[in-house]
Amino acid sequence: MIIKEKRGITLIALVITIIVMLILVAVTINLAIQGGLFNYAKTAKEKTEKATEEELNWTDLDTNMTIDTLIEKYNTSEVTNPYNNETWTYAWTCTNESWSNTIEYTVDNDANLTGDIVAKLYEKGTVTPEGEEEGTAYHLVIEKIGSSGKMGNLEWNRVAFAWQALNNTNKYITKVVICDGITNIGGMAFNNCVSLTSATIPNSVDTIGHFAFSKTRLTSLVIPTGVTTIHNDAFNRCTHLTSIKLPQSVTNISDPNIFQGCTSLTSITLPASIDKIGSGFFQSCTALTNIKIPEGVTEINSYMFTNCTSLNSIIIPNNVTKIWWAAFSGCTSLTNVTIPNSVTRIDQDVFSNCTNLTTVNYLGTMSQWNSITKGTDWQGSITSVVCSDGTVTL
Repeated sequence: MIIKEKRGITLIALVITIIVMLILVAVTINLAIQGGLFNYAKTAKEKTEKATEEELNWTDLDTNMTIDTLIEKYNTSEVTNPYNNETWTYAWTCTNESWSNTIEYTVDNDANLTGDIVAKLYEKGTVTPEGEEEGTAYHLVIEKIGSSGKMGNLEWNRVAFAWQALNNTNKYITKVVICDGITNIGGMAFNNCVSLTSATIPNSVDTIGHFAFSKTRLTSLVIPTGVTTIHNDAFNRCTHLTSIKLPQSVTNISDPNIFQGCTSLTSITLPASIDKIGSGFFQSCTALTNIKIPEGVTEINSYMFTNCTSLNSIIIPNNVTKIWWAAFSGCTSLTNVTIPNSVTRIDQDVFSNCTNLTTVNYLGTMSQWNSITKGTDWQGSITSVVCSDGTVTL
């Protein structure tokens, strides 16, 4: 009788334990669904929206997607005219890549703007451009209204068009919004817009034209993932630009002088897809201290880093075969250079006026080093080359 009672008690305890465990499992699943999985998706999206440069190494462990990938995935916000209900002051239309004369606001004009693209100026306070008098500040909005989103150049054969031709108005533009549907930024579009501090570019843009943002006051810029090509001098002499990141979609930066004279630029990220970088690309970027050249690059073009006076070290990728004229000339802080054994030519004045560079590292033998074709005065202040099997004294 005592044994039966003990068995009964044990059985009841087991049943109670199982019931408690099932309740706990149910509660855990419920919390996971309501507070975990749903919130996880929300949190991931919030991370992409609030991400900063310091968060770029964050990784989604479940999907193995970097924060960069997630940002690109969620970077699909529409770009529309934020002043659609406000009165504009001046407007221009673009048809077949040709810009109209200046249109001043009237009710009739507002209702009858036609063409492929319309650009409108809205008055927004005042601004005093460097070297100019205080005047009305403008925000410029560019919208697609017709069948084509292709923007014409704003200057041709030294003849300016639209806002670039309106009594120095370009110097008083402080903000630019390019709306969805525009497929390119025309050459000279915002050249010498010396008060421009903000620009929004939609994902529909695939090309940034020559001198498009040259001599603006931009400090940073988000280049969208639709952009594939950036033409010559696009950011030439943007002296306030401190950082920029080129998305993986960019495949063509072979034009010259794209960032020449960006004297405040300290950080730039180049996509791995790049295999050619134009001559003078970083020339006179005097604040740039280091740079990672993509592994696919096969030539270091002429003047690519000339007068980058803060650049202290450089590793030349393993696929590079030629280093062209004056590529590192005037890099007075340069103390550490590594050259791969793939290099077959080092051109004239490559390291001229690199006053602190006395030794370079070569990833090959002394015999391989001696077989490299070298131009006149290539070495500057270099006195020795450290090879894998010894040191070559110059």
